[in-house]
Amino acid sequence: EADLGIDSIKRVEILSTLRERHPGLPEVDAETLGKLRTLREIVAALPTGAAADGASANGDASPATPPAPVVPTVTAEASAVPPILRLEVLPMLVDDGAPRGLPPVAVVPDHGPGAIGPTLVERLRAAGVDVVLAELDQLDGTRAVVFCSGLDGGDPNLDGLRAAKKSRLSAGFFTVTALGRFGLGGVDDPRPAGLAGLVKTVLREHPEARATTRAIDLDPGLADPAGRLAAELLRDGPVEICLAEEGRYTLEAVPTPVGPVDRRLAAGSVLVVSGGARGVTAACLEALVRQVDGLGIGVLGRSRIDVEEPAGCAAALELPALKRALVSAKPGTPPAEIGRLASSLLAAREARENLRRLEALGARVRYFACDIAEPEAVNAAVSELRHSFGPINGVIHAAGVIHDKRIEEKTEAQFLAVYQTKVGGLEALLSATSADPVQHISLFSSVAARTGNVGQSDYAMANEVLNRMAAREAARRPEAAVRALGWGPWEGGMVTPALARQFLAMGVSLIGLEAGARQFVAELQASGAAEAVLGGELPAGKGDEPSKTRRATMRFPVNAAAYPQLRDHSIGDRPVLPVVMAIDSMLAAARRMRPDRVVRALRDVRVLKGMVLTQFDNGGNVVEVHLEERSSDELSAELRSASGLHYRAVIELGQALRTAPRAPSRPPMGAYPMGKGEIYKEALFHGPDFQAISEVDGVSAQHMEAQVLGADALGWPVQRREVDMAALDGALQLALLWTRHHLSSASLPTGIARCEIYEGESSGPIRCVLQGQGVSSSRTVSDIALVSREGRVMAELRGIESHVLPGGRFPVATALA
Repeated sequence: EADLGIDSIKRVEILSTLRERHPGLPEVDAETLGKLRTLREIVAALPTGAAADGASANGDASPATPPAPVVPTVTAEASAVPPILRLEVLPMLVDDGAPRGLPPVAVVPDHGPGAIGPTLVERLRAAGVDVVLAELDQLDGTRAVVFCSGLDGGDPNLDGLRAAKKSRLSAGFFTVTALGRFGLGGVDDPRPAGLAGLVKTVLREHPEARATTRAIDLDPGLADPAGRLAAELLRDGPVEICLAEEGRYTLEAVPTPVGPVDRRLAAGSVLVVSGGARGVTAACLEALVRQVDGLGIGVLGRSRIDVEEPAGCAAALELPALKRALVSAKPGTPPAEIGRLASSLLAAREARENLRRLEALGARVRYFACDIAEPEAVNAAVSELRHSFGPINGVIHAAGVIHDKRIEEKTEAQFLAVYQTKVGGLEALLSATSADPVQHISLFSSVAARTGNVGQSDYAMANEVLNRMAAREAARRPEAAVRALGWGPWEGGMVTPALARQFLAMGVSLIGLEAGARQFVAELQASGAAEAVLGGELPAGKGDEPSKTRRATMRFPVNAAAYPQLRDHSIGDRPVLPVVMAIDSMLAAARRMRPDRVVRALRDVRVLKGMVLTQFDNGGNVVEVHLEERSSDELSAELRSASGLHYRAVIELGQALRTAPRAPSRPPMGAYPMGKGEIYKEALFHGPDFQAISEVDGVSAQHMEAQVLGADALGWPVQRREVDMAALDGALQLALLWTRHHLSSASLPTGIARCEIYEGESSGPIRCVLQGQGVSSSRTVSDIALVSREGRVMAELRGIESHVLPGGRFPVATALA
């Protein structure tokens, strides 16, 4: 390299041209090419057998005339509709993570009250790790690094890059933040999110460090964060992981259709746009202007476009011709300067033509030459735009620059140029429009933020921060349409035919210019998640393993704060976890693991061991739900605690709930001898908050019917649930009453063959209809339907097994055996 600005895109073009001239050369990937710095290194990297194809064995150039270039044809078409991925915070869907060792590591500590760095070092030393505590300036490049300074607040990204440059990256690199669920819900300061972009780029450039390179986020308020972090560093896991009190979470991109286009941009709206005069952003603006009448658009760019061209250049339309004209007009100018000047003149021409096209389509357009990262310049431009066209209604931030270099070679000046254009530019735009009625914000991000990219650590970091800034603004402006669009590669623009072939060889489809512009217009006016990846993710780098999405483990605290009603589910004076709470936890875990499905049914629900809540008022107990995918629509579930396995079930999933069957008619029955007061005094142990049976309507040899109360009526804290858990417990209580009616003994439910959940809303009071299926000397089996006031079946419980307790009463020892 001789200061020629050879970035990763140009490398691909050089390699492509080389292979066109010498078709016998083998494929050489861009990552390998990126490490070669001289012509001698390139020649040395080619196999000996390639010498006959244009170079002698000693590396000298062959005097043979090179054949005419063979230009391959790009046969794959650009994507008509770019794939759309939305980010989901999901439970850890890989195996719990086998314990493993760590290489020698240096912990760069956090500071201030509650700093965890020193404690983390102690925990790792206790586990046998060779670890030191080292400030940033003490790193010597001999150790993997755990960068904890992301916990300090402020902007840790430049220091993160400095730490990476002074790390032994081939051994591993960890960053630690405290955004909480990766900041997707919106945080006041999202800048630490950029560290995840750095980590993902480390993996692109050093895939050999896959097992020891991760971005770890901590939920605020996490108990024993140093201990949890030490344990996480010593186990396997995904690249991005969040540690929460109830378990481990990761971030996955899930295919999702575009949200409803329900926040349309009004005719005559005024937009401020950064970097919109050329390329794909100009194409997007043209598509928007064709759909929305009378837009006022202020375009902010870093270069002047009203430049006067030297004499003799106006007729030169292509780059080679323009260079020749400039050489004649400016004799003695260095070639590199001629190249830069020619490129800037062509860019200015393109910008002027694009802006004229927008005006011809009916838009009002102003162009402002300013540095987008300079707040004063941006504020002055926006003020002038506001004076010309009126208050600002939308912000489109598309400005960006790249300085592709591997982490070890990246300079701080390059980092700041890339980072400030994206992050500082958006901050300046938001500040300048803080008093305006902004209802549309669209940020041009990159798939590099999602997956990392060789040479683009700064670009990945900046766009990752941009994504979380969008989440913050979406939380602050719930009525606005806020989008960070992580674009993949576009057809045209910087993607030359040579680079297009490279992407296609990687399996990455290109976004068609027209299709991408249409998608931008839709996303700008749609409701939904703040972040989207368009065009799909870049494929995994060498050494990356796809994550196994087969298992999940979630932890749920069970205490008086979360479930105050459980005080009234006590045997003796000790609260006991009821079957319905076990079912509730399993359903909650299934929702988190598979948000793309609904729970249709549970089957084979087994009570294996009762669970006494020994610390109910003092911190509570923690239950763990272990899920395993049996198929795309079936999960096995187990509920465990520190004392072992308590419940087991199979969960059936589907795209939608089934239509409810016809409600059963009431058969002939006799009167039941007990009222509610006697039932809960003589037959059942439940306290007031669990007294779900309001009245028993009748009983016979095969049937029993009652009215039961739902969670609202009993005052339970109500969360999102597939079926009313209080009514479900009332159904199980009715099964116990039916067992007592036949066997004159107290009993407990020990299993449910199937619990079917049906579609539709329901309201109380709830009719509970039992049909007996069998009676023996020690147990009964029954089916129960829960029917709403509207006559709709809410749920059916089939094959409820109730076993008689020894002695016929409810002592703790026998009830929980």
